[in-house]
Amino acid sequence: RYIPARIFSATLTMAEESTSEEKVVSRKVCLHRVEVPVAIKDAAILAADAAMDKYSTEKDVATDLKRTFDVAYGGTWHCVVGANYGSSITHQTTSLLFFQLDQAHVLIFCSDTPSKC
Repeated sequence: RYIPARIFSATLTMAEESTSEEKVVSRKVCLHRVEVPVAIKDAAILAADAAMDKYSTEKDVATDLKRTFDVAYGGTWHCVVGANYGSSITHQTTSLLFFQLDQAHVLIFCSDTPSKC
């Protein structure tokens, strides 16, 4: 399902061990393309925000997100993070997310079937 780009401030509720905890994303979020379930979208935004706080290079942020998604959802995930890049990709129909946190664009997708979704 395609959701047109929209900008919002995110306060996401994540269930962790049967308790709800609200986490606030510290950056402006703009969704460009969402073809994942809402829970995966929310997890990706939170993980990207945390990785951007933790790492200073876009490559390290992308590597952290890829590893997080490989473990959490199974399958082979790919991630690109940056302000300027082009891409041509093949992905599963329900496994693509393209969003922006402040000036950094994040593209994350699965090239095969996620086993834990």
